[in-house]
Amino acid sequence: MVSSLPDLSIKEVELTEDRSFWLITLGFGTPIKPQENSFTTTLALLIPTSQREYKVLKVNSQTGELEAMKIRKLSKMSCH
Repeated sequence: MVSSLPDLSIKEVELTEDRSFWLITLGFGTPIKPQENSFTTTLALLIPTSQREYKVLKVNSQTGELEAMKIRKLSKMSCH
């Protein structure tokens, strides 16, 4: 079974210094399960229905084989 990822996009592509691997960061939306209570029901239009997730793929630059896939966690940045 093939599922689609909403809003899938390539965010970063980097060749390692030794030129052995491509590090490819993909971003995509994942649904947020709404909480069932009157407050969230009333404010449903203000609550996001999806969140952004990122995966980093490590691809062998010689063979094109996928060697690893990791979850990329973003640090929270403060706005000044």
